[in-house]
Amino acid sequence: AKGETRPRKETFFFGGTGVKYWDGDFLEMHGPDPRSGSKADAPPLWLWQETAKRLRAQARRELEPKRLGHRPSRQDLHLATSRAVRHHIQNLDELCGGSSDRENVAARPSSRACEYVAAVSHNGSAGGGGGGGAAAEGEAAGAVARARAEMLESARSHCAARLGEEARCSAVGTGMLRHVAAIPGGGPNGCSHPGCHRIAKGLPGSWQPVCQWLPELDAKLNLTDAHCIRSITPWVSSRELNLSLVDFTPNYLCDAKAMQRIHFSSLDPSRPRFIVVMRDPVMRAFSEWSMFALAWNWDAERNFTSAMEGKLSALRRCNETLFDQPLLLETLPTEELAEYVQSCYRQGRAMMYPQLSMYAPCILHALRYFRREQFLFLRYEDLMKMSAEAIVRLVGHFSGLHLDAELVAQAVEGGKCQPSHREHSAPPPGSNSSRGPVKGRPMSFSDTSPDAADYLADTGTHLERFFDPYNQMLVRAIGTPFRWRRRDHRKRFLNATEKEAARVALEQRDAQKAENKRKRKAKLREQVKANNEWAKKQKLRRQASGRKASGRRALRAAMAEARAEGGGKLKA
Repeated sequence: AKGETRPRKETFFFGGTGVKYWDGDFLEMHGPDPRSGSKADAPPLWLWQETAKRLRAQARRELEPKRLGHRPSRQDLHLATSRAVRHHIQNLDELCGGSSDRENVAARPSSRACEYVAAVSHNGSAGGGGGGGAAAEGEAAGAVARARAEMLESARSHCAARLGEEARCSAVGTGMLRHVAAIPGGGPNGCSHPGCHRIAKGLPGSWQPVCQWLPELDAKLNLTDAHCIRSITPWVSSRELNLSLVDFTPNYLCDAKAMQRIHFSSLDPSRPRFIVVMRDPVMRAFSEWSMFALAWNWDAERNFTSAMEGKLSALRRCNETLFDQPLLLETLPTEELAEYVQSCYRQGRAMMYPQLSMYAPCILHALRYFRREQFLFLRYEDLMKMSAEAIVRLVGHFSGLHLDAELVAQAVEGGKCQPSHREHSAPPPGSNSSRGPVKGRPMSFSDTSPDAADYLADTGTHLERFFDPYNQMLVRAIGTPFRWRRRDHRKRFLNATEKEAARVALEQRDAQKAENKRKRKAKLREQVKANNEWAKKQKLRRQASGRKASGRRALRAAMAEARAEGGGKLKA
């Protein structure tokens, strides 16, 4: 709520889920113009740089002993920081809107956004078209050009029709609660910029993990609502800053529309770079199932064999003709391939266990839009054996991001890019890992089930036969001999004692998660109750204030009437 930008692992901006953030005018991506109103002459990145930490540092500089003549107290520092934070929040409110007036300038499609669409359109024929090898010729290139032209024309019309007209408002925070006419104790629940997130103390439904209500907002700053910035890039003029956007959302690859949107929104479609890490298909599917079924309880099916049978049956029903026919998939026109990926992979969503291990159809579709040299394909098993220095240099050289000896040294020293240099605690009793305290053991869910080795042995052979044609299709698509061996999806069998210990540990984890969930719900109920009581007090206070005002008006009217009638003075 202080306007701080927080890194998010997955933005889902271009797709990869049923929620639609992407729009042809890019309002969600670039956010409000940070140099408008009172901040017209401010540096371009003030909105993304003035975090709470920087504001505290700024307050300390303003209270330097040399300037004050004495050492500032903690209260002095607190007051100075509060003033800086309040000023920052006021600037955010000015930029993000939140007014009941839907003609609020900050929330309308802007001429600058439309200028960007026009620039993309101008470069469309020169920069458009990707494709790998023969796919760049003939039909594939023509389909990409047609899709790009259609999206560009739609965006131009979309932007022109809405420019200067009705505002497009934020659909998160209080924007999700449009039925609420007013913020409890605050102003109207109006229209905020789509790149902003407005939350209110009296509306817990407006809070989200990336934008939580902080107690000091009302306790120390006496606020009832505030804005967060949810845009993922700063709004700057063309060629004003040299910056790169890194978006880690793996769901994009198997969302056909997401890849089309990335291609469309690129001023030069030959510039984006993609890093694709692929694990042994059988183990990837098993690890995902372990995470969603056993660790997170999103999937009610707690038997891996049954889960895979159900998902494969659903994949067959999605398209009987193309099921288990990778050679036929390679001959599909781009539009039909996109339709297959979009429908049968369900936008690359979670819990598509076999689909998301069938890498080739998604990559084949992506190569219809982007060139092969724009992709770095890595085997997960190889990546886990690489050193931090090798990983940093590989990613730096491929992406073109700035890389020097100092950055490499920092990565190696801090262990940020090298799991094997981080010390981890010993695995739980009965775990499939026979090692003690492990160095470099990444976050893994495949050891969660005590029956992991049994599941993989039971289904491994069948899944190997199913995935093998798609692995061969992958080799043909990317020209790299990717191969996985049976040992890549095998685990050590546990004896009876180890299995029992693992089951007990799993039950204890489930019980702890249930208890934590119960506590979170209880805490939320308490917050809602407290907010409702607070809103009720605010309403009673307004009503009492209104009654007092009515009494004063009535008294003044009686006195005026008495004077008019010559009845003398009224005594209090």
